[in-house]
Amino acid sequence: MSREELFDACFEKWGIESQVLMVIEEMGELSQALARYLNGRKHNAMEELADASLMLEQLVYIMGRAEVSHIQEEKIKRIWERLELEKEE
Repeated sequence: MSREELFDACFEKWGIESQVLMVIEEMGELSQALARYLNGRKHNAMEELADASLMLEQLVYIMGRAEVSHIQEEKIKRIWERLELEKEE
């Protein structure tokens, strides 16, 4: 089963709204784990990163991979431009 087939099965079983809410929940759990990591406390950041990235991948799939990729490329271009401007200062 491909990831796309898995994502379609998840959307069919639980619905898109439920999956979007899961993205929000997983991002919150990742935020908490990263805060614990930065504070030198016991954390499960790697597990939460895996969970959040899978849920984000579902969200990218449902919203449109091509459009998200295009926007990412534009943002990457702006970051490079900012880095180049900062070099000149």
